[in-house]
Amino acid sequence: MARATACSTGRMSSSARSSRILEVLARHQVQCVVIGGYAAVLAGIDIVTRDIDITPAIQPANLQRLGNALRCTAVFSVAAVDVDGSDQSAA
Repeated sequence: MARATACSTGRMSSSARSSRILEVLARHQVQCVVIGGYAAVLAGIDIVTRDIDITPAIQPANLQRLGNALRCTAVFSVAAVDVDGSDQSAA
């Protein structure tokens, strides 16, 4: 995997931005599953998606790594659901 030197995703295409976000998550050793439209793209389905959806493992250390990784990306919104199922969305 190519290693980027800066955290910002800057002005990239949505596909390049999603790939960059995955690189940042991997570099921070975030355990997660890619879901939604981008998962379909990764599986070879020819669709257009402008976002990336992930479900992280909920261990506290992993969530800390996720937080650190997200600070290194141009994330526009984060939706979180507490483990009890309540919506904890933040824009």
